[in-house]
Amino acid sequence: MLNRRSRYRARRRLVAGAVWVLMGCYSYQPVVTDVSPGTPVSCVLTDAGSLALGPLIGPTAARVDGRLIELSDTTLIVAVTAVRDRSGEDTYWKGERVVLRRTDVASIRRERLSTVRTIGAVGVAVAIAALAVGLVAGAGGSGGSGGRGVSPGSR
Repeated sequence: MLNRRSRYRARRRLVAGAVWVLMGCYSYQPVVTDVSPGTPVSCVLTDAGSLALGPLIGPTAARVDGRLIELSDTTLIVAVTAVRDRSGEDTYWKGERVVLRRTDVASIRRERLSTVRTIGAVGVAVAIAALAVGLVAGAGGSGGSGGRGVSPGSR
């Protein structure tokens, strides 16, 4: 039989696993029309943009992620959460505002909920939950008497 502490640990692991699975439900999709402020965006820089922004965000910056603050015909203002360099390393920021010229940005993608990933993640989470419930319920057992227990009123 699982004791209280083991059940608690199992539940914590289940919740952590479900959160991890559900985090994969978002993807970045190319921006076709204007994006509203507050939208999570990922801006891939041009080579010239990487050079121009080097003193501000790092000399090998390839991508800037964050929340869009303002968008105009010539600039984007982003509250930066991460900068990815050309080697794939991320540097995390705390929402500092950075002005990006449109000419320095090769593409803009926005974060969108992925229906396919969400359905898959929910399916996996349900399967994990069912497995966990089965394990916890199965661990209860018959109390260790082997089915030959004597009821209190039968003596």
